[in-house]
Amino acid sequence: MTIEKDIHYQLTDDTDVSALVSSRVYPMKLPQGWTLPAITYQRISGERAHNLSGPSGRARPRFQIDCWAADYDGGKDLANKVRLCLDGFKGDINTESDVGGITLEADRDIWEDDIDVYRISMDFIIPHFEAT
Repeated sequence: MTIEKDIHYQLTDDTDVSALVSSRVYPMKLPQGWTLPAITYQRISGERAHNLSGPSGRARPRFQIDCWAADYDGGKDLANKVRLCLDGFKGDINTESDVGGITLEADRDIWEDDIDVYRISMDFIIPHFEAT
């Protein structure tokens, strides 16, 4: 299982997040005919640790998670639920990924004028072990 699938699982498995978006959690972009509120996620950078033998299996990627809503308050509410779900989480996700403590690094409020929606964008560092 990839960390991307684990993030998807963590967000859709959280009762507070899924109460707002159901299963509308998508990689990279909103699908055609989207319904709001919704979440998108994407890896925006990835750092991998090495030791003298080569890759250590420890990764520290940065993920951008965007909360999309028709109104500002709805976007902020969803972003807060996502923050509570992810920030500080450590342990196994879906008994697959050993996550070493997710941290929220940055967040920003964005008005998407071309599609008339609000987007709250957050950057999370998600340290975990991956196959070497």
